[in-house]
Amino acid sequence: MASLEFKAESSAEPTAMSRSARAGLRLPVGRIHRLMCNGKYAERIGSTAAVYMAAVLEYLTAELLQLASNGARDNGARDNAKTLIMPCHIQLAIRSHDLRRLRRKLRRKMRLKASQRDGAMAPSGDAITPGGGGDTMTPGGGGDAMTPGGGGDAMTPGGGGDATTSGGGGDATASGGGVLPYIPTEHPPKESGASSS
Repeated sequence: MASLEFKAESSAEPTAMSRSARAGLRLPVGRIHRLMCNGKYAERIGSTAAVYMAAVLEYLTAELLQLASNGARDNGARDNAKTLIMPCHIQLAIRSHDLRRLRRKLRRKMRLKASQRDGAMAPSGDAITPGGGGDTMTPGGGGDAMTPGGGGDAMTPGGGGDATTSGGGGDATASGGGVLPYIPTEHPPKESGASSS
């Protein structure tokens, strides 16, 4: 009989494992860390910041794709047909109330964790905003409006999106920073009659 030789597995040489695999994420933590460092967002970026950012991005992406998949399935002609997610389905998912609610919930959790870490209670939105309630931190607005006096569908001018412009009360910063720009889905009506020059 031939003798069989078994090689003992040595634990002296550990196999290389990516930071994404260690964190249990699918998005590339190393690439996100590099982009955060190259973006000059801060002088120094901690290694755990990239892991946290990748986890948040993966969570939001999964929720967005779930909503887009549901929209594509609802739009399908047959029950057995494969679902094809198109850009319009993703846009509808972004504008949906479910995702807006999800963004608000995530933002509240982030504020709560930051206030717990600092050891102070975060003030409520009613105390900060002179114009009304909501969880806004911008002067003159209450709720999730893009423009002053808004309150309608998500991401429409005067509507209830999370992005804000000057004077609007939203969940984003007042400096024009927001989640998404307004993208019209319908063409504006053409003016009838010739204009005089």
